[in-house]
Amino acid sequence: MILRNRDVTIHEALESIGRMKEGRIDRTEKILRRHGGIIEAKAAVITPVDTGFLRRANEYSVGTWYGASILTVENRMNYAIWQHNFPHRHKQPQARDHFIALPFGAELPSIVKDIIDADMEAIE
Repeated sequence: MILRNRDVTIHEALESIGRMKEGRIDRTEKILRRHGGIIEAKAAVITPVDTGFLRRANEYSVGTWYGASILTVENRMNYAIWQHNFPHRHKQPQARDHFIALPFGAELPSIVKDIIDADMEAIE
């Protein structure tokens, strides 16, 4: 549906925006949970394996803070930051430094697109 100024009254526009705002947090958190799972799965493949604890320690969570939905992807091992942020010569062929940042960055455009699409669908 294409909206033009002459097609919509102020009242109709306010109603559409109200519908969009109504379930936005729930819609956004659902999208973030779906993409968080994708990021976690992609991160597991490229996380270096020592004893296996580092790979199994990748996790994501979705929450709300002051009305904003937040996706956190992290590794709960103490030494994860050293493995993540500094270059290493990994023995596993798929292991990478920045094993969380890489899949997160790759998934970000899809997250933004899904949130915009969900908002636009709610307006209609």
